[in-house]
Amino acid sequence: MTRIAAPFRAVGRMRPGRFAVFLFALGLIPRLIVVLLLGQSPLGVDEVEYDLIAANLASGQGYSWYMGLPTAFRPPGYVFFLSAIYAVAGHNFYIARIVQAVITGFHAVLTYAVGRRIFGEQAGRWGGVFVAAYVPLVLYAVGLLTENLFIPVLLLSVLFLLRSREERRWRWTIAAGLTLGAAVLIRPDFTLFLALLLPWYGLPDRSWRRAAAQTGVICGIVAVMVIPWCIRNYNHTGQFVYLDTRPGYNLYIGYREDADGSFDMDAAIELAELYRDAMISGEAESDVIMHNWGKEQALAFIRAHPLRALGLVPLRFMHFWSLEHRMFLFAYSYNYVGALPPAAVIGLMALLMSPFAFLCLAGVVGTAYAERNAGLALLLLLLAYYTALHCAVFGEARLHFPLVPIIAMAAGAGVGFLPRFLKGQGGDRRRRAAAAAVMVGLIAMWSWGVAESVDRWKVVLSPGGNTAQLPY
Repeated sequence: MTRIAAPFRAVGRMRPGRFAVFLFALGLIPRLIVVLLLGQSPLGVDEVEYDLIAANLASGQGYSWYMGLPTAFRPPGYVFFLSAIYAVAGHNFYIARIVQAVITGFHAVLTYAVGRRIFGEQAGRWGGVFVAAYVPLVLYAVGLLTENLFIPVLLLSVLFLLRSREERRWRWTIAAGLTLGAAVLIRPDFTLFLALLLPWYGLPDRSWRRAAAQTGVICGIVAVMVIPWCIRNYNHTGQFVYLDTRPGYNLYIGYREDADGSFDMDAAIELAELYRDAMISGEAESDVIMHNWGKEQALAFIRAHPLRALGLVPLRFMHFWSLEHRMFLFAYSYNYVGALPPAAVIGLMALLMSPFAFLCLAGVVGTAYAERNAGLALLLLLLAYYTALHCAVFGEARLHFPLVPIIAMAAGAGVGFLPRFLKGQGGDRRRRAAAAAVMVGLIAMWSWGVAESVDRWKVVLSPGGNTAQLPY
């Protein structure tokens, strides 16, 4: 046992710089292996669109997609990233996936860098290890999808915000503005989070003048970065469009008769067919028709069924914070791992779903025992913002991936407090009681989520389930 434990003790004694290098390797190696094994696999629907627009942009055909038509459907941040790779290496999404694997290797390092400032060195180290070994993020590195770029940019933003508040140096505020601007270009739904920076900077010492100046600088930088694309979109669509034409598209998916709080592929197909038919008939000249029509239909549904619309909020919450079984069942049904006995399928799914459950439960404990500080407040604001955002439209497990490093930081603190929590010792009694209530609620919600997918489980556990090709 002593020989087995020795390497772990050696890692624990590493200096911060060496530990960061170790974390990078720990995160990079499995991601590279996944990309080397699966990097030539076909692209999914979202991947196809990012790849197509980026390839057209790199080859001088402008920001266009199917049939060379100009588009504003996808925001520019991730497309610019892919296009830069294609401009250097040619249109090769395998190379793009390798580059992306290297970038996602920094997820763990950045989690450690932020976590140690908020929860302490040991908690930061645990958080970095959790993210490096988090299987869904490891597998996700092969996808040409925005989360892989957004996560490191978001973590850098948090790190710069913390330093700008602690050190009160403008260079960190400017760095925060640049990274937040990049985050908004990648994921425009992050924009409204900027409104929360003023109270975060200003409280609790009420230094409102300094808070207003820092927030103003950040918002000014972000505005300079996004306004050119707004102008481009206006010239393309003939109306004001922020960074993409998806808001109305997403609203229609979230607010319709058949809405269940999650993503609905049938609704997405309906909107795509609307766009196709309108372009063929000449009734529309851009994909903004999906935004306009979807918004009109969603608002009409809300006005006609206000209680039904309100009742979708808890369903969205549960889908957003659900275990990640839906995507794993989907992948298994497309024969990614071959045919397995039912017991092996259940065991595999339990193994894949358990990390998120563990991180959430340990994270609740870590938050309950953590010292209150500006960093913890910023993380809680991020959790609350993204939860509220998806409760307003639709939720699914994939959408909580950007929050996994944040949860992992708190979980890193929580593992040290678990024994005391289970014994009812230490910390504030009310916070312990609130943590216990949240944990019970999460377990109940996850149980509902698995039961709600019982039809999918029956399909994959039946003979031939590995080739059933379940709809997403």
